[in-house]
Amino acid sequence: MLPEIKVILDSFNPVRLEEIDRVRLMDRIDTKYVFPASRVLDLLYLMDGNYSVLEVNGYRISDYTTTYFDYSRILVFSTSMLQAGPVE
Repeated sequence: MLPEIKVILDSFNPVRLEEIDRVRLMDRIDTKYVFPASRVLDLLYLMDGNYSVLEVNGYRISDYTTTYFDYSRILVFSTSMLQAGPVE
């Protein structure tokens, strides 16, 4: 991770788990975007002031791992992207 990412995230307003507990998350919609890692800093700068960052035990950056069960050629992911249509 680039040290600049931590500096930018430190400038965001924090939101803590206690605050999130007050919000109903059952009806949320998660939207994911794919972009080059080289654009992360640019995007974070654009988001500053408009978004908050989750802070847990004083940390704003945490590890995240998941396992996707798919075919070796990522068939399920590829099919879902084709069905979603082009990104503009």
